[in-house]
Amino acid sequence: EAGNSDYQLVPGAPTYAGVDVGIKRDSTSVCLVQFRTDEPAKLHATWRIWVPTIDEPVDVTDVMAHLRAMDTRYDLREISYDPRFFDVPAKLLLDEGLKVVEVPQSLERMTPIIGELYARMRAGQITHDGDKLAAQQVLNAIPRLNERGMTLSKGKSRGRIDSAISLGLAVDRSVNPTSTFHSNYEDSGLTFAGSLGA
Repeated sequence: EAGNSDYQLVPGAPTYAGVDVGIKRDSTSVCLVQFRTDEPAKLHATWRIWVPTIDEPVDVTDVMAHLRAMDTRYDLREISYDPRFFDVPAKLLLDEGLKVVEVPQSLERMTPIIGELYARMRAGQITHDGDKLAAQQVLNAIPRLNERGMTLSKGKSRGRIDSAISLGLAVDRSVNPTSTFHSNYEDSGLTFAGSLGA
C-alpha cells in the first residue's frame, strides 16, 4: 500500500511512458508518470496491464492503440520501450508522430535506471494509483547485484515484474529526458537512449 494515492494525472500535462511487452509468457505493461502539481518533487504513476492466456497472447495493436489514446489525452513527451517484441510497432508509432525511445535491456542501461527507481522509491518520491496487479509485480521484483549497482532479475523474481520494468523506464525518461546518444536509428528519426548516470 506504500505510495498509494488518489492523485489523478493531469490531462495535457507533460507525461512519460514506459513500455515492457510480453506476448505469451510475460504480461505487457504500459506505465505513465507525471510530476505532481501539488508535490512537484514527486512522480505519480499509473499502469495499463495486459495478461496473456494460453489461448490468447497479448495483441500489440491494443498496446499501440492505448499509447495513441494517451498521446491524445496527455502531453506524451517520450515513450521508452524495450525493443524485444515492440521494435516494429515502435517504428510505426514513430511514423505517426509519437516520440519513441528505445532503451535496450542491457546491464549498462538498466543498472542506472533501476538505481534511480530504487532511490526514488526509498525516498517516497513515487506515488501510484493503487493498481493491485502493478503493485504485486513491483513487489515480485528481485534485485540482481552487479559491480555498478543492480538490475532486476526476471528469472529469480517471484512472478511477473513487467510493471516494475515499465515504471523504471518511465521514471528514467522523466528525469533524463535529454539523455540520448547516437545510434543507427537516428537516420530514420528513432531515438535510441538510456540513462547516462552510470
